[in-house]
Amino acid sequence: MNVASLQNAKVLVTGAGGFLARHTIARLLEAGAQVIGLDVRNGLESRNLREVKSKMMLIEGDISNYSDLEKIED
Repeated sequence: MNVASLQNAKVLVTGAGGFLARHTIARLLEAGAQVIGLDVRNGLESRNLREVKSKMMLIEGDISNYSDLEKIED
């Protein structure tokens, strides 16, 4: 991962409550990225997000639902 290119970059991670996303989100935050996590309710309640929840924006929604995507700020 090129850390310099991720500094202050906004990155959307879908399936944010999942196992793979947990590790990806941690690395992105370490690199200085602003992380936005998108997942369905059950995913957002996952214990996988416990350590990073306060450092990122979490949005409940489905990537295939356009109105859920409108919740994401520019």
